Amino acid sequence: MTTTASEIPGWPGFLAARATRSVLRAGPGLIAAVLLLGLVTVAALWPGLLARYDPDVIDLAASLDGPNAAHWFGTDQLGRDVFARVVHGARHSLLLGISATALGAVGGAMVGLAAGLGGRLLDGLLMRVADILLAFPELLLALVVISVMGPGPVNAAVAIGVAAIPTYARVVRSSALVVRRAPYLDAAVALGQSRAHILFRHVVPNTLGPLLVLATAGVGTATIAGSALSFLGLGTRPPVPEWGAMLSEGRNFVESAWWIVVFPGAAIAATVVSVTVVGRAARLRVEGRPR
Repeated sequence: MTTTASEIPGWPGFLAARATRSVLRAGPGLIAAVLLLGLVTVAALWPGLLARYDPDVIDLAASLDGPNAAHWFGTDQLGRDVFARVVHGARHSLLLGISATALGAVGGAMVGLAAGLGGRLLDGLLMRVADILLAFPELLLALVVISVMGPGPVNAAVAIGVAAIPTYARVVRSSALVVRRAPYLDAAVALGQSRAHILFRHVVPNTLGPLLVLATAGVGTATIAGSALSFLGLGTRPPVPEWGAMLSEGRNFVESAWWIVVFPGAAIAATVVSVTVVGRAARLRVEGRPR
């Protein structure tokens, strides 16, 4: 008869104490960031759980009402509930940021692996192009791409992702060069393993760690860039409740109805800061340094 860990006397208490110590070691800043990201995730996936009003319903009789018991964040120039629009806007803003980051990370991984594992000529060519692109701000590159492709949320995500490829490519290339000189790779070659097996079994898994950490923090940068493009009318456009588009709609009412821009702006800032804090904690954990 075997005994499971849960049946050992005192084992549940040990696990609870260990979990408590881990939470306390995380620090209040990281805990707050994780909780806030959890709340934003709930808002993006199930906005109806947090907001009772329809974000698109117009009520001109209640336009520009300040924050009150009925409308916690007030109403905009068309009488729409700002809280409902902020909650529903989480989906559009996060989707744009995550999709752009995924595109940039995948594209950067492919370019970085090609540069790190290819010949010196290919490596030099790809990295010189990456250096030229890195000399320009990512938002500027995104504007160039979107000027060719045209406005729209999908094109905005593609533009931001393409602009981020050189950054991810640099990180993956560095990791690939380290893995390329690893002893276990020589052992795999000596055992006669195929190049495809070595690539997907040894190289790719050992280069994904730094890439995933960078991508975690990159979601925040991509979210800001997406909101900026929406603010300029090049991404998600009104009346879709997206945070950057809401700022664009409310910028003419800052003096008379500050809540129209303050709450969407606060949502962007809080989300980006939380993503940055979590990304930094993940980077320190991967590097083995204390927070």
